[in-house]
Amino acid sequence: PALFIFSDSDKVVRADRSREIAGRWGAPHELVPVDDTGDPDNHVIAGDALSPSTTAFLAQRIAVWIEAVVK
Repeated sequence: PALFIFSDSDKVVRADRSREIAGRWGAPHELVPVDDTGDPDNHVIAGDALSPSTTAFLAQRIAVWIEAVVK
């Protein structure tokens, strides 16, 4: 299983490539596009230094995903 967390507005990594890779993953996966990360480049998706507004939400989202995977 894989959890793909990315921004469609990322200025470093092409979001279309992330979506393409997810589409070819070949196993259960989930996409979590994140808008308005707080990082000017929308590359650092979470973290108190550059994207504090998304950190708590994504930490919770990851925890929920992990719980679902291990069930």
